[in-house]
Amino acid sequence: MGNNNTGAVAKKTNFITEFSDLRKQRLDWETKELKAAHDRLYSIIADTYRLYIDASKDDFTAVAAQQNIKITKATTNAMLAAKFVFGVQDTRRNSMIAKVLQKAEAEQRTADEVADWIREKGGIEAIRLDMPKTEVSSKADEGRKKVKALQAKKFTLAADVLSDFTPDNDGFLVHLSRKNAENGHDVLYVLNDKSVLDAIFAAVQRAEEANGTNPEATPAVGKTAIVEVEGVTSKGFKAALNEAIAS
Repeated sequence: MGNNNTGAVAKKTNFITEFSDLRKQRLDWETKELKAAHDRLYSIIADTYRLYIDASKDDFTAVAAQQNIKITKATTNAMLAAKFVFGVQDTRRNSMIAKVLQKAEAEQRTADEVADWIREKGGIEAIRLDMPKTEVSSKADEGRKKVKALQAKKFTLAADVLSDFTPDNDGFLVHLSRKNAENGHDVLYVLNDKSVLDAIFAAVQRAEEANGTNPEATPAVGKTAIVEVEGVTSKGFKAALNEAIAS
């Protein structure tokens, strides 16, 4: 009986270890391979958009004939451009990409802006759904722009200290630290969770609006801004911390 219990405990421990290992692999894939794949996809869409806005009606007709793609009265140039590059098999993907091309054209985006624009919008699915931005996300965008423009800094961490952590697309990470007995600070967690970063950027924007800060102004060298962070639910923040712990 004792041997059976020992075997059950060992098996359970193995499951815990194996699931934890797979979770780490998934996190690594998301922050490296999947991110790289999305970046490449957005670059291809940007190049597709460049051709889409430059091509004439005759150009579309010629390419459609060369690729044996049927044109009907309902076929848009955006859909044709998507089919020319991504093929005709995946109709849902082509519909999403056509929507991105049309939306970018409606906003008069340049081809050089499109890849970053897709990322800022939250991806091609978010653009397809045309999801309206919430007040928090809008303030987060404004706050992010301001923080990206800042030149002042409190201190710099050596590159090797954070070599194992992947920042977001703009290079941002959140460090959660605690004051130690020597009056230094121990970094407990490093996060790149979007909900946490957005809440911090939104807090920066709200603080500047409340203080009437000049949007172009930057804090004095050696000083850091203190802001009250809202918009991160305890559940969302806990999930982000759990991601950091698991990794």
